[in-house]
Amino acid sequence: MPKKPKPKDDWRIEADARHARVCAYITMLREAPLDHLVGLHRDLLPIHHEAILAEDKDLGRDCRELHDAIVTTAFGSGYWLTGGSKPRGDFSCWADAESGLADINGTPDGEIPMWGQKGRFLLDVDGMLIDVRHGGHSPYGGGFHVVDRTKPFLSNTGFRSTCTSRSEVWGYTVDEYYREFARSVMMTDHNGKRRQTPEVFQPPFGMSYHKGGKNHFSECLPGDNDPAYKPGGFLYAYKPNPAKIVFKEERNGQLAMF
Repeated sequence: MPKKPKPKDDWRIEADARHARVCAYITMLREAPLDHLVGLHRDLLPIHHEAILAEDKDLGRDCRELHDAIVTTAFGSGYWLTGGSKPRGDFSCWADAESGLADINGTPDGEIPMWGQKGRFLLDVDGMLIDVRHGGHSPYGGGFHVVDRTKPFLSNTGFRSTCTSRSEVWGYTVDEYYREFARSVMMTDHNGKRRQTPEVFQPPFGMSYHKGGKNHFSECLPGDNDPAYKPGGFLYAYKPNPAKIVFKEERNGQLAMF
C-alpha cells in the first residue's frame, strides 16, 4: 500500500499558490509586445509604490506578482512555465529584464524615484552628501558614492554598496529608506553591534589601481566623464576641485581611484 504523501508546509502551500497566480498572469500576457509590457510596468509603479508607503502588504503582494509576470514575459515565459516559450531576445536574462524595465521607466537624474524605478539623486544625511544610485524594486543593486571628497564619508573607499536581501521596504519612501540605511551603516560595527558614535572616514578616499604611465589625476577625478557633474547635471555644483583634493597613495606608490 503506497504511503500517504506528507502534508505540505504552509510556506510550500503559499509558494505553490503564488506560482499559480503568476502563471495565470503570464498566460494572459504571453503574446503582449514589449511596448505593451513597458506600459503595464509604468502604470503599475505608482500603485505598488503607494502600497509600500501605506504598508498594504496584500496589495503590495498582488503588485509584486504582476510585476514578476511582466518581467518574466518580457524575458520569456519559460522561467515560470514548464515548456513555455524561449527568451524573446530583448534581454539576456530575467534579472536583465527586471533591470531593463526599471531603467526604461526610471526617473531623470536628480529626482527621487518610486520603488520599482531606477534613479540617481543627491541625499543629505546630517550634512553628509551622498550620490545615491537606486536599482529599482529594492535596494539591491544600488550604492552610495561620495560627493564632497574634502569631507568625511561613511566609507574609506568613497563607495558603499546598498545591497540587501529585503525585497520591499514597507512604510518608507526611497530617500527615507536610504537615509536610515546610511545612519545604520555609520552606527553599526563589523560584528553587528551598535556603536556609541557614528563611524566616518576622513579623506582621501579611493581604491588603488595600477599607474601604468596614465594621467592619474584626470582619471581619478570623478565628474570628468560623468554627465551629473557636467553643466546642467544635478551634481555640477559639487564638481571636484583638483587643487583641494588629496589623492590616496598606497604603500607601493599606486595612486587611488574613486
